[in-house]
Amino acid sequence: MSIVESFIQRYEREYDFYDKVCRKAESLLDDLLSDAGIRAIVTSRAKSPTRLRDKLNQRNVSKNYKDEIDIYNDIADLAGLRIALYFPDSNFEVDRIIKEAFCLIEEEKKFPKEGAIRKTGNRINRFPGYVATHYRVTLKNNDGQKTIYHDAPIEIQVASVLMHAWSEVEHDLVYKPLSGDLSDEEYAILDEINGLVLSGEIALERLKHAGVMRSSKGNKPYSNQYELAASIIDIHGDLSRGDEASSHNLSNIGRVNVLLDILKTSNNNTPEKLRKIIEKVKGESSSDVPFAEKIISYVLDENPSLFPNLNKISDNVSDGKRYKNVTSSIQEGYYRDNFFKMYAELYELITNLARDKGKDPKNGVFRLTEVLPPPLLADYSRVRDVRNRIAHAKSVPLGEIIVTMRIIEEMKTELEQMINK
Repeated sequence: MSIVESFIQRYEREYDFYDKVCRKAESLLDDLLSDAGIRAIVTSRAKSPTRLRDKLNQRNVSKNYKDEIDIYNDIADLAGLRIALYFPDSNFEVDRIIKEAFCLIEEEKKFPKEGAIRKTGNRINRFPGYVATHYRVTLKNNDGQKTIYHDAPIEIQVASVLMHAWSEVEHDLVYKPLSGDLSDEEYAILDEINGLVLSGEIALERLKHAGVMRSSKGNKPYSNQYELAASIIDIHGDLSRGDEASSHNLSNIGRVNVLLDILKTSNNNTPEKLRKIIEKVKGESSSDVPFAEKIISYVLDENPSLFPNLNKISDNVSDGKRYKNVTSSIQEGYYRDNFFKMYAELYELITNLARDKGKDPKNGVFRLTEVLPPPLLADYSRVRDVRNRIAHAKSVPLGEIIVTMRIIEEMKTELEQMINK
């Protein structure tokens, strides 16, 4: 039995395993892209054994596989995902999401390669051909419970919906011809269609911008996270024009769906009000913090009355999933409710102290450096970090919430003594 046939027999037994890996990765990416307000079609598939056999027989001519390990190392897409972007300029945020959610096996591959000359048949093409980014990754082990699925390599292909469609046509015609090699005329037509695809991608970006203009007209409230995400990018770009320090691509937006809930609850869910907030937070230095989280932190600092109501926000969200990691039990819900009530009381004390000292307490810890002594300021920063993580639907261990509540109680006692002096 040949090495190829031996591998195919083994792969047929493992097919369900790769199919499950695909479904896990697809579900994860689908949720993350939706949370970030990125319009895309995510699909996955385990490699068909029949197609895999044909591919291996073709590649074995030049690869000359010595054993099955050679094949595993050569074939990157036994488990494969495609992200077809409605709007190609979303690729910066998608890049960040993939690198945060998965473990990279190797550096991503960008197509076409820089400086490459594309030639098909007897002609040099005018257009670059396939424009995409491929990632080779594994599932990330976030909960410390590693399974066999975490070792399986996955290939993720990211391109526009138009480019994926052109790639399918080109691949099947060029690499799987049913009636001999293509003529130069057929290659020329494929090249022409590639040019139309690139023009179509420009049109898609214009369509996205037109949608932002439409949703902003009349200062209408945002109806979904996709409108909000596009508007954040547009407003940030407009405010950053000519400002080299902040004119970079906004590639770390974060969970826009959570932000939308809080904007609605705080009565800030319009382009006009969002623009005023972005004007105040866009200059904050750390690019590691998602921009949505900066906006949420500002809104919570300006609206301390929201703290006790955050549990109601999480109960009313449409998908019911984004807060599960912090409200998975009645006990956690109880402590979280009390945490926000205590935080509201703490914030009121800090505000009163700031007023006693003639300081403006707005915008949280950044302006409270002149109000709180260093030890209390450090404690407040720790408390505020826990508050932000809960509000941004991130996992916070119950033990950390309880410890932080004790810190709040100690801070309240010290602040009351400072105010009553």
